Amino acid sequence: MDIFQTFENPRRFTPEEIQKCIDSKDFRKIFFEYYIFVLQIITVFVSIKSDSPGINNSSSIFDWGVLIGLLNRIRKTMYAQLPLMTEYKHNEVIIMLDRAILESCLNMLWIIDHHAEEGSKKFIANAIKKDLDLDELVHKTAISQDRELYEVETRLITQRNLRIGESGLNESEIRELAKQYPDIKKLFKENGDNGSMYAFGYTMQSHVVHGDWIGLRYTAYLTRETDSYEPILDDAEFDPVQLYNNIIFIFDVLNKFGYFMLNVDLHTFFEKEKVYIEYFYNKHNELNEIKIY
Repeated sequence: MDIFQTFENPRRFTPEEIQKCIDSKDFRKIFFEYYIFVLQIITVFVSIKSDSPGINNSSSIFDWGVLIGLLNRIRKTMYAQLPLMTEYKHNEVIIMLDRAILESCLNMLWIIDHHAEEGSKKFIANAIKKDLDLDELVHKTAISQDRELYEVETRLITQRNLRIGESGLNESEIRELAKQYPDIKKLFKENGDNGSMYAFGYTMQSHVVHGDWIGLRYTAYLTRETDSYEPILDDAEFDPVQLYNNIIFIFDVLNKFGYFMLNVDLHTFFEKEKVYIEYFYNKHNELNEIKIY
């Protein structure tokens, strides 16, 4: 299966385009256009049907459903980012969407690496366990108030039962498998992070996502005047560095997804693309005197 016939000529920039970015020390155009190329690759993967003859026969229906669902989430989130990036603004909103992409990538990498230990079912159980907890709360509340379930509560439980039935798991299996799914910090660690990406990347994103004091004061929402705080009304410019980080994670995801689910070895292709885009990442940091530790 050669799904890369469309991409035999991946996105490359002319010497004139590159020199213009070097002279201006601004590589946003390159990262933006390359991001579109990456999105095109993802769209090819998502367009593959579950009954394709190239699909790995040893994978389960849940492997395919979870992985293609997460990949489609990445695709849709990237599409949502594009109009925000066209004016090179809205950095704080782009960061929020980056977070969704990063989490989907980490989940996909872990599930593929642990497919032999039912990684996809553990992912499903980790979500459905929240249904069980809600079910317990609903019944306890009704009993404590000495009443029947409200109609909305009955609907919630009906939906919960449908989700459990679809998973093929019973309640004890759900609780046990959910315990085996890692939290976000462990997902980073198992994907080779020594703690720095979690601390300086994910945790810093959290300030913006949750809108805590650091997120408000030190990103794009508040400025300190002499004796007061005032809102920042202008949109913050987005940093191309965050696109680079997403691209590298996505390439790792597509490489593993292709090998596991489609029986194709795309390692050479993606490693070559990593080297290509890394040049611009390093050049951007060098010219702008940004040190990456």
